Amino acid sequence: MFSVTWWQERLYPTRESRDPVCHCLQELDHFVSPESRVLDIGAGAGNANTYALKGRCREIVGVDLDPRVAGNPLLDRGVVADACRLPFPDESFDVAQLPQLFA
Repeated sequence: MFSVTWWQERLYPTRESRDPVCHCLQELDHFVSPESRVLDIGAGAGNANTYALKGRCREIVGVDLDPRVAGNPLLDRGVVADACRLPFPDESFDVAQLPQLFA
């Protein structure tokens, strides 16, 4: 009898193949540079995220309906707002990420 772990390791040998969030973040790395302004839509409080773009880009701004976004340590700035009504002028950001879609 084969264990779940054995099947995972055989069918999905790398972390990237097992974890869609990891894969998404690797793809995001292709677009983020030290000059980038990044918008994290649905940033939340930051306690469930495993990525860290702060310090790797010019600015990372998070938006969430949860007021805890203002204290998210992974952001340069947290804004309480609805993702359907972003309070930023057009072309304010170079990259936007939606991590919850992949969780």
